[in-house]
Amino acid sequence: MRVIVEQIWTGNAYRNFNYLIACGETGDTLAIDPLDHVKCLAVAKSRGWHITQVLNTHEHHDHIGGNGAMVAATGAKILARHRRRRGAAHRHHRRVGVRTAEIPARAAGRGAAVGEPRVRL
Repeated sequence: MRVIVEQIWTGNAYRNFNYLIACGETGDTLAIDPLDHVKCLAVAKSRGWHITQVLNTHEHHDHIGGNGAMVAATGAKILARHRRRRGAAHRHHRRVGVRTAEIPARAAGRGAAVGEPRVRL
């Protein structure tokens, strides 16, 4: 299976990137932290992809803020919901079968651990 990773710069004050991870054969796509759901949906549409799943790296608004609009637009399943208890988001990620890996999540040298999904797209 060919996996395609698309990094989307939000251009917002939070300096976030959003990610789309797509199956090269089916076009089924996982959206990671889709705060800028409009840009994520536009990129997916331009590539012929269908967002079927959403994964959040943690519960901060700049990561979960686009969930509702993304689900409303696509019917995507949320794999990791926000939690208010400390560390709960990471425990939930393990339950859905995600290994963490460092990838650039913010500009200016800042990074964040995000999931390397082992879920079927």
